[in-house]
Amino acid sequence: MSSTVHVARHGEVENPQKILYGRQPGWRLSTRGQQMAEVLGEWSKSIDLGALHVSPLQRAQETAAPIARAHGIEITTDERLIEAE
Repeated sequence: MSSTVHVARHGEVENPQKILYGRQPGWRLSTRGQQMAEVLGEWSKSIDLGALHVSPLQRAQETAAPIARAHGIEITTDERLIEAE
């Protein structure tokens, strides 16, 4: 039995000062980033998705939410998926 892993980066972050935010918590998606996440959620309906593992960072959680809704699954937060320094 084989598995397919899909990887997505978070949507655009609200960052008008162009700060290198890296692993810093608290960075939210911009309006455009929220739209990107919704598009990703719609696109994800075309794939078979059995699990959703997501970084604990807010921007990643916000990006994953539409995917979770589209598939009726819970988000599994995984600390190992946080950005590397």
